[in-house]
Amino acid sequence: MKWPWAAVIAAFGIGAFFVSFLGGYLVRWLAPRLGWVDMPGGRKIHRGPMPTAGGIAIWLGVTIPLALGYLLGALILREPLWATSLVKVLRGILSEDVLNYVPGFLAQGERLWLMMLAATLLCGLGLWDDRVGVDWRLRLAVQTLIAVIMVLAGWRATLFLPWRVAADVISILWIVALVNAFNMMDNMDGLAAGVAAIGAALLAAVMVLAGKPGSAGPR
Repeated sequence: MKWPWAAVIAAFGIGAFFVSFLGGYLVRWLAPRLGWVDMPGGRKIHRGPMPTAGGIAIWLGVTIPLALGYLLGALILREPLWATSLVKVLRGILSEDVLNYVPGFLAQGERLWLMMLAATLLCGLGLWDDRVGVDWRLRLAVQTLIAVIMVLAGWRATLFLPWRVAADVISILWIVALVNAFNMMDNMDGLAAGVAAIGAALLAAVMVLAGKPGSAGPR
């Protein structure tokens, strides 16, 4: 039986989970050695040093599966001689619906990696803030600049408005608000990651079950 879209997405989702899971242990081991710890005090409820930088594990869980998927897609499309056997296996286990979307997936590579660059910059900003503290105005300025770049690259909310500028402004505000919403939720261990996992699962379900109009493929 060949793998449909749901199986492919599930496989990469499970892989991402384990990458983040193992990355979490790596961060917990590295954090005290690199000074990435939150010391107790004030209204904080933990009694000992608490490792920070958990965002690195999540970043790894997104970046590694995406890079692997992009690499496998490129191999399927270009079929280099050194990967003939691997390409044959991939074409043998993937359904036609999946294979038909490989060119489109690769065509989005520039936008996807721009998104990952933005995520990397935000991750780096968060690490720096945890380490030395960053003024909120500088954080907001960097977040807004990244949001503007993302919207200009085409990552915007689909709004039925006659004014493109209004839709772009709303999209920028939405991105900045979402980033800060997760930042504010990150005061309890696992809360931000749990909410993100639930949201990602729901979006994946809609993407797979709703289907793109006129085809059997995902949105």
